[in-house]
Amino acid sequence: MKRVVIYVVTIAVVIAFRYYRSKKADYSEFTEKPENWSQWETVLNKNSLPCLRIKIENRLPEKPYHSKFGGMPYWPKGKEYPVGKDGKPLYFLAQINFSELPQKLDQYPAEGLLQFFISNDDLFGLDFIDNNNPMEKYLKNKKNFAVVYHPKISPGSPTEEIKLTLKEEEYLPYTGECAVTLNLIQDTA
Repeated sequence: MKRVVIYVVTIAVVIAFRYYRSKKADYSEFTEKPENWSQWETVLNKNSLPCLRIKIENRLPEKPYHSKFGGMPYWPKGKEYPVGKDGKPLYFLAQINFSELPQKLDQYPAEGLLQFFISNDDLFGLDFIDNNNPMEKYLKNKKNFAVVYHPKISPGSPTEEIKLTLKEEEYLPYTGECAVTLNLIQDTA
């Protein structure tokens, strides 16, 4: 009897999913500009800031130090690799090569590589600040994420080949590796 109920519920979920998936959603109320848009547009434009738009490309990066998501990071030989609270190496998430920007951003370097690393826990290194973990304690403790900046990239110098293998029960928010392109745009803060 239990199997029949599970089977019927599964079929109902599949049918409901297919039904709702086949319906075309009407988002016009969210995409049409309201009547008084011009007054808001002026305010929004006054509060726009330059920002970086990251576009995922359907190709691999040409060099290990190019901007990308996933794969193996550019890592200078002999430099200490970032580890989490448990002492295990963190997983590479992404890197931005500032020399690939179409133009220089104010208050940012013109060259160098900014890298992001995360743990493979259920929050990917996120930690909360609350009564059990106040700001003072949070700032002092080791994190399950890291942001690393390499001011100089030496394309000809030796690098470490960092390979981390996930166990079957571990997971990350991405698979594979892809190049990214970076464009400077104005967007509302």
